[in-house]
Amino acid sequence: MSQFDITAINNTVQVFMAGIDYGFEDLIKKSVTSDMDVNTLKEMHFSMGPTMLSTQIIDIRPIKVAQGQPNEFEVE
Repeated sequence: MSQFDITAINNTVQVFMAGIDYGFEDLIKKSVTSDMDVNTLKEMHFSMGPTMLSTQIIDIRPIKVAQGQPNEFEVE
């Protein structure tokens, strides 16, 4: 993986966490696959406060990597 891929994944994680923090459906939808229940995620929103700032990505696994299409990764 390139540094660009890792940076893009980190940005996506931060967008997801901000979406959860505020319950913003648009931010959550930008960062999850279509099989996730966005309505449940936005209803369960809660403030993560300082936790969001100390987040670490510990593992990244490619799910779908296809030329000309967005890549998908599982991030832990």
